Amino acid sequence: MEEMFGDLDELFAQCRFADCAHQAEPGCAVQQALAEGALDPRRWASYLKLQRELAALNRKHDAAARRAYQREWHQKVMSADRGQRAVERYKHDQAEERSGRGAKRRKR
Repeated sequence: MEEMFGDLDELFAQCRFADCAHQAEPGCAVQQALAEGALDPRRWASYLKLQRELAALNRKHDAAARRAYQREWHQKVMSADRGQRAVERYKHDQAEERSGRGAKRRKR
């Protein structure tokens, strides 16, 4: 990895925060390089893809990493489901208010 993406390691070292995820954090050297055109977006996408592949390979051979990933994925799915139910409930309440039945609110 260091041979192929050594320049990215240098960028990572320039980030303001040591635990930078290189997404939307302030002071991210990677995002700044992408915005300025110093880093090719295809090269960054290639790096991210390779990181995902290495993580998947690690999960394949490491039971603890696999369980942690599954736990994290489950939490994301459940969180998204709760958000979707809230949206549906809001739409339902708005429809009730427009139809005149909004005066009698039900308890939750």
